[in-house]
Amino acid sequence: MTKRQARQRITERMVSKWCRKPAHAAARDYFDSDVVGLCLKVQPTGAASWCFRYVIGKTQRRLTLGDAKGLSVEGARKAARVTLAVIAEGRDPAAEKQARRHAERESTVHYPAMVELFIRRHGMVKNRRWRDQARTLGLRLTWISARRLNDPRPGDPAPEFEPVAGSLAERWLRTPVREITRADIAAAVQDAMALGDGKGAAANTRLAQLKSLFSWLHAQGFVDAHPCEMLPPPAPHNERERVLSLDEIRALWAATAALEAPYRQFVRVLALTGQRRSEVAQMRWAEIAGDTWIIPAARAKNGDAHAVTLSPLVLAELASLSKNGPHVFTSSPTGATAIQNFSDIKEALDRNMPPPRANDDGEEIGWTFHDLRRTAATGMADLGVLPHVIEAVLNHRSGRVSGIARTYNRNPYEREKRAALDAWAARVAEIVRGAGGVRLVPSNIVALGRSASA
Repeated sequence: MTKRQARQRITERMVSKWCRKPAHAAARDYFDSDVVGLCLKVQPTGAASWCFRYVIGKTQRRLTLGDAKGLSVEGARKAARVTLAVIAEGRDPAAEKQARRHAERESTVHYPAMVELFIRRHGMVKNRRWRDQARTLGLRLTWISARRLNDPRPGDPAPEFEPVAGSLAERWLRTPVREITRADIAAAVQDAMALGDGKGAAANTRLAQLKSLFSWLHAQGFVDAHPCEMLPPPAPHNERERVLSLDEIRALWAATAALEAPYRQFVRVLALTGQRRSEVAQMRWAEIAGDTWIIPAARAKNGDAHAVTLSPLVLAELASLSKNGPHVFTSSPTGATAIQNFSDIKEALDRNMPPPRANDDGEEIGWTFHDLRRTAATGMADLGVLPHVIEAVLNHRSGRVSGIARTYNRNPYEREKRAALDAWAARVAEIVRGAGGVRLVPSNIVALGRSASA
């Protein structure tokens, strides 16, 4: 309970004294004698703020003027006199302040603004793929922000977002998040089901990201209820098991010969190393020492720095690229940015490859860049590489060495990883011999040479 003190002319020295380790167990109000109604509220912790007390009708009102650290005694008296003038006009300054704060809050709780806040405070901190997360929820970086993130410079402003056409952000452009219902979420998920691949992957992803968003909004107090907490996934989650056949590997390699540098080399290195698409695309020359590429923890999906042995075949592909900047795979004259147009690369490859193969139900199943990673793992297993070594090559935390075993087994399996990647590269060379510029080098190791368009 606040203890009230007698009025006195407050000075800066008094404020300093009252706020310096106060001994009282309850907050105290020190009223100023110069301006009636002005008081300094001092908490037991020493925190203090200036307030103005007044009466409207028969109701006592209180208006906070500012923190004592940022508002001097004379500044508080000036603010109090301005407040008195407002009251003399028959207005209620506390009610007006509350209305302004409510209007400001209402203007920032619309869906796009809340998604942006979620991405800034949560996604960028917790999710390495926050750009994909933002796009699923309806936002994308502006062009200039995307460029700055790829090529950061001192003093760059914070990234800016804009709604994606036809996205959730455009759908709920002026809708406060508190007004989005479970039925709204269900309709948005069903729309993704209709517009997606027909198997529900896009709808499942949309629902999962909306659940993450509203869980965070609920935890932060922006919404009182979780509108999609009880909604089940619209389709069963089926783990992809797609592995490229020998003919498809051969066709893919031949198709890469039609790509210009650095896209040709990027796809081939992706297939030969079995590493993640984003990690390979963002490879930097400074990360390569001899025949070893170190993926830094900041870019590795699981947060663990990862050493990848580069076979002579991979080194041959990298040697065909010019070092015109920090990034290995870049289309920029300065090498300042890494390649990003993966869908364009995939479309160019598909134009030069046979149609997707059909499964037992007659349904065509296309391939993805991630399938190259699974193909490499399966190929190494066929060559007799042990499962825990394959997991180490892929930088997986799961697998045979996990839990307590992983805690105590710190063997990085460098020799085994080197042998596995060399064996897989030799196997790929054997498969694609004669497709897209394969040749033998004097060391009797099959190398994948440059095509005529390099």
